[in-house]
Amino acid sequence: MTRPQDIPLPRYDFYQSPVDLTVSLYIKGYGASPAREQVKVHYFTNRVEVVLPPLNGEDAGKRFELGPLVGSIVPGECSERVLGTKIELKLTKDEPGGWTDVVGTGSVAPASISAPPAPSAPAPKPARKNWDKFVDDDDDDKEGGDKDPNAGGDAALQKLFAGIYANADPDTRKAMIKSYTESGGTSLSTDWSQVGTGAVPVRPPDGMEARKY
Repeated sequence: MTRPQDIPLPRYDFYQSPVDLTVSLYIKGYGASPAREQVKVHYFTNRVEVVLPPLNGEDAGKRFELGPLVGSIVPGECSERVLGTKIELKLTKDEPGGWTDVVGTGSVAPASISAPPAPSAPAPKPARKNWDKFVDDDDDDKEGGDKDPNAGGDAALQKLFAGIYANADPDTRKAMIKSYTESGGTSLSTDWSQVGTGAVPVRPPDGMEARKY
């Protein structure tokens, strides 16, 4: 059997909770049978190995590694989904905490921090909404008793979304983060079965158009 060819790690992104990490590896062509069933993912405590079968016209398969990981994972509790445009990995953390990245020389923050710090430079796309932070801020406002009488608009809407997020199950939270991020802030969904199967399109308001930068 021909040895799989080593390839660079594909483009990826991720979101997380204190106990697990969901990583999307953007690689196409393996979402249909029989290739989908032939994708093999091997989990180790500090890395993940992905072995891809040969596609039509290829003599050998491909192989790449996600690692070394920033923190340790529990191999027996991890899982994957092979979709049309990506391979999605769900990694269970060995210890609760917030990862600053998936691979590299990053660090693990205390469990109370559930998202990496915002980048210092402006990002081309809207940053992921940290709904947990809005929930905490809302609680602080109530305890302090000082409230801006003119507060409203976006702030009120964000507090409404934060309330939904705080009481939601894990799938609903993932749906909110994924739909907001991939739509460039133009869409928010709580239905994971609807948004979890593919990219969420940008839906600009009537009379406006979306532009890429």
